[in-house]
Amino acid sequence: MQITSCLSVWRLVNSVMSAAEVVAEIKALPDNERDRVLGYLVTDAELREDLQDSITIEARRHEPSRALAEVLNDLGIKRELPR
Repeated sequence: MQITSCLSVWRLVNSVMSAAEVVAEIKALPDNERDRVLGYLVTDAELREDLQDSITIEARRHEPSRALAEVLNDLGIKRELPR
């Protein structure tokens, strides 16, 4: 998959590409197109938040999971969860 426009960046966020693949695609762009894409990433708050979430998910993919009840208990949140 190749990035051809700023709209393509939005599609990448919701695609199966890994963060490393997206970075490689952006690096491969001609300078003027890379500047446009990076400018778009910086100015679009919703897209920036989605990218940050995607990067966090990718970075934590291999961490062990925890039950929600355990997390809530650790945070001191008393709440009965439906079974």
